[in-house]
Amino acid sequence: MKRLIPAILVSLMFSATAFALSSRIDFTIEQKKTGNVVYSGYEDIVEKDGKVEKKAYYKDPKGNVVQTEFFSYDSKTLQILDYEYINKLTNESTILKSTGKDVAISYRGKQEKDYKKGKITWTDTTYHGKTFNQLILKHWDSIVSGKDFEFDLFLPFRFETIPFALVLKEKTEKGERYVFAVEAQNFIVRQFAPTLEATYYDKPKRQISSFYGPTTLPINGETGEMVVVKFEFKE
Repeated sequence: MKRLIPAILVSLMFSATAFALSSRIDFTIEQKKTGNVVYSGYEDIVEKDGKVEKKAYYKDPKGNVVQTEFFSYDSKTLQILDYEYINKLTNESTILKSTGKDVAISYRGKQEKDYKKGKITWTDTTYHGKTFNQLILKHWDSIVSGKDFEFDLFLPFRFETIPFALVLKEKTEKGERYVFAVEAQNFIVRQFAPTLEATYYDKPKRQISSFYGPTTLPINGETGEMVVVKFEFKE
């Protein structure tokens, strides 16, 4: 079955301001079973005038850029504005463009020559995987209290959305470490779609520490391996 969940890198959330705010997140991608670092990179984030722009660069062990993601969205609604993903190792690529209520999709699969075209209608419950971190931080108190946050996950390569939920999986007794899961609402879909996990620390500053999920970058020639992405924040 074709994969249901794309590889996702979660990014920072900033409060809206008229002035430009910028930051960088360094990250490493590690194999879950070995702990070996297989890729690394960084993501630059800039927010200005109600718009957040992110540019992520993924590098192989030799320092070559093998994958890029350029992404922008509305800082209040989290609606996608533009997105471009290019995987130089597999040739996979996605281009998204907001046209108001609709989002135009251009998708090229692995080793394919041409892009497939389509669109979806964006709703108040539609979110892209690149905004998971913003959703968790925005609905933190509600999710931590035990109320799942349900939404429609936008999957560009499938030209559709699928109902998912953010749920609290575990937390330490003193409330310093929290693990949130991203899982499909439908039981049957959950059998094929892996559950993604994001680990946060609430002290000294509330922010994501690591993310567990599948990667689009090949490891030993195969994509989709479950990896751990570890983040280091820089001002």
